[in-house]
Amino acid sequence: TLSRVLPLRQQVLLGELDKLVGDLTDHEQELYNKLVSIMRERVDFHCRALAEEDWNTQNTEAASAYMRALIKELQNLIRVLASTLDRAVVHNIIKQIAQMASKRLVDHYSKLPFATTISQHRVVADVSVLST
Repeated sequence: TLSRVLPLRQQVLLGELDKLVGDLTDHEQELYNKLVSIMRERVDFHCRALAEEDWNTQNTEAASAYMRALIKELQNLIRVLASTLDRAVVHNIIKQIAQMASKRLVDHYSKLPFATTISQHRVVADVSVLST
C-alpha cells in the first residue's frame, strides 16, 4: 500500500530495503543456529568423559566433572547473550540448546551400562543440576 503513493524510484528502494531486512533476518537465524551447533559440539566433547567415569562409586560433588564443565560453558554463553541480545531471543536460543542437549545426553547415556542404583542416582543428580 505504501508503494502506491511513492514515486517509482522510492518504490525500488523500498523493495531493496525489504530484501535487506529479509537477508538480515535470515543471517540472524543462521547465527543463532550456529550457537546451538557449537553447544552440540561442546555437549559431545564433555560427554566423551562419560565412558571414563566410574559410575558405580559415590560422587562427593553435586555433579560429575563433565557436567560441571558443561554447565560452566552454558553459564558463560548465557551471560554473553544476555548482555547483547533481547531477553526473548536469549530465551529462544537457550530453549533450543536445552532441547538439543536433552537429546544428546540421552544418546550418550544410553551407551553406558548403568548396573547399580548408585550409577542411576549419579545420572539423575547430573541431569538435575543441569536443569536448575
